[in-house]
Amino acid sequence: MPSPTPAGGAWLNGVAVTSATSAWAVGGTVDGKTLIEHWDGITWRQVPSPAPAAGFLSGVTATSATNAWAVGGTSTGNSSQTVIEHWDGTTWTQAPSPAPAAGSLSGVAATSTASAWAVGGTENGKTLIEQVHSTAVSTGPIVSGYHDTVCIDDSNDSSANDTPVVMGNCNGSAQQNWAVEPGGTIQAKGRCMDIYRDEKLNKAPVELWACTGGANQQWRARNGTLVNPVSGKCLDDPRFNTSNGTQLEVYTCNGGSNQQWRLP
Repeated sequence: MPSPTPAGGAWLNGVAVTSATSAWAVGGTVDGKTLIEHWDGITWRQVPSPAPAAGFLSGVTATSATNAWAVGGTSTGNSSQTVIEHWDGTTWTQAPSPAPAAGSLSGVAATSTASAWAVGGTENGKTLIEQVHSTAVSTGPIVSGYHDTVCIDDSNDSSANDTPVVMGNCNGSAQQNWAVEPGGTIQAKGRCMDIYRDEKLNKAPVELWACTGGANQQWRARNGTLVNPVSGKCLDDPRFNTSNGTQLEVYTCNGGSNQQWRLP
């Protein structure tokens, strides 16, 4: 299949596919530039990459047509530096990398727009693992992994404190439009998804409450689940009940499909 190889030569190191009409391939050019190509279902085409000169990309991952991560490094003289790039559906931008001064990244995996894990090594022979975050806010429905016609719903389309967070048939309404913030909160109508009274016990109900910065309003995407990092509990659809109005709760993470969620 034809590939848009730049003049002077290039190579590709990694590929990620989200659908028959969206795939990414990354690598580098002989003259020391990062290379990103996209498949639209018909042809591959080169797209702009914001990485600095003397760079290369070694790995790429994508969760949707509007979220992808690519990692690699730069090499100037006798030193190297990690490179992380993020695709938001419109452009690739360079993301901050917390790596030490000398190192490169070779692989990346992500489950959402909020964060990804990247791996590689340092110049002095040590392994390197980084968690990287997007500064973008992802908005849209949060769909049940147990039943893909059911979404997380703001009960009665209300912005009041104590509003239950419930299950509802996916309908594209505003009350199912959630903002997954890079800081770890999940919001609707300016209110945060909240564990009632900061409970850390099983079956503690989940509701909307004014955003306070509290630990009971923090969520982390892990292998398809949404975990409160302080309690270690997962957002749970109790007893696999997908009926409209079923209030969500937190429960010990158990790998069940009623604790699986597809983020926007």
